[in-house]
Amino acid sequence: MPRHLKIASFILLVLTVFFLLTHWPRAVEDQSKSQALLPFAFDDVSRVRLNHFVEGYEFKRGDGGRWQIRQIKNELAAKIEAQDGKSPAKESDWQKADALAVTRALSPLFSIHLDEAVATGKSQEKLFEINEYSLSFECFDKTGLLLKKIRVGKSGPDIFSSFIMIDGQAGIYLINQNLQALLWHDFKDWLPKSESK
Repeated sequence: MPRHLKIASFILLVLTVFFLLTHWPRAVEDQSKSQALLPFAFDDVSRVRLNHFVEGYEFKRGDGGRWQIRQIKNELAAKIEAQDGKSPAKESDWQKADALAVTRALSPLFSIHLDEAVATGKSQEKLFEINEYSLSFECFDKTGLLLKKIRVGKSGPDIFSSFIMIDGQAGIYLINQNLQALLWHDFKDWLPKSESK
């Protein structure tokens, strides 16, 4: 083997060992420090509420655990109606939801882990586009107890990530999931395909 190939191989080996020594233990350590975004089981959730700007949807598990959906009025929509002098619109009736669509949207949330917060404090919320009208996700148990409320801000450095804030915590987290794309769809997209036409 020529001398320059031996030297290049040796340098590559040293760099590989250096990379493994500096990154691998940290990855194991970071995983033990991270916390689950939703520290409860998917089956513990019996109701979910999504709000974004003036629209809102509510999901619940009906008979046999089948998901149902309805459109709900959120606080901003109620404020606008009150300012316009309109009588408040009623929330829609419960309809059968597309169980596969609901499961596909909600189940990935249970595999997300949070690392250290990228920012803290009220002053940072504007920078990450987190406010009372941004997309929010609330989940409740069978007794109606709020298990977790998450506000979703802007996309992260790539289109597959999001900045989020958990109610009751000061930290803003970057997660490897685009929650806007995952959770926010037109109402008809949540209905079974035969009924959404």
